[in-house]
Amino acid sequence: MRASLLVVWLLAIIATLAAVSSAIAAPPAPTQPFEKKYTPYVSHEIIFFNNVEADLEHHAFVRANYMYATLTDVARHIGGSITWGPSQSWVEVERKGKKVRIVPGASTIFVDGNKQSLSRSTFRIDKLLYVPIRSFCELFGCTVNWEESQHRAYVSFQD
Repeated sequence: MRASLLVVWLLAIIATLAAVSSAIAAPPAPTQPFEKKYTPYVSHEIIFFNNVEADLEHHAFVRANYMYATLTDVARHIGGSITWGPSQSWVEVERKGKKVRIVPGASTIFVDGNKQSLSRSTFRIDKLLYVPIRSFCELFGCTVNWEESQHRAYVSFQD
């Protein structure tokens, strides 16, 4: 009886070792080739002010076919000054005697006290105010041209 138990035990060990060695020796199952699930989008929007590429602190981008940049970047390049209103409920930009008051998140603005409308609303992202480049720059007499193929805006103005 003991001998038969020993034989059964040895057979179980041999079967286990055989299963383990065949699993180790077996080549790995072929894997599927790498599939790219998405295409990363790298922003290539560039703004030129008087034919010099802008040194923007924050990236410009296109949303709904309109290019946006931060108000501080635009004002710095066209030579305007910025005044933030109480509790940042409005912003006033002045360039060459013209004052434009902007309410963040709205398309309504006030140019020298007169109510007007931008083509698109301004908005905030991470405490930064973004403005639509063309309609904002044109308020100050700048000319804006858009090159669709390379996603570039060319802003021209007199100093």
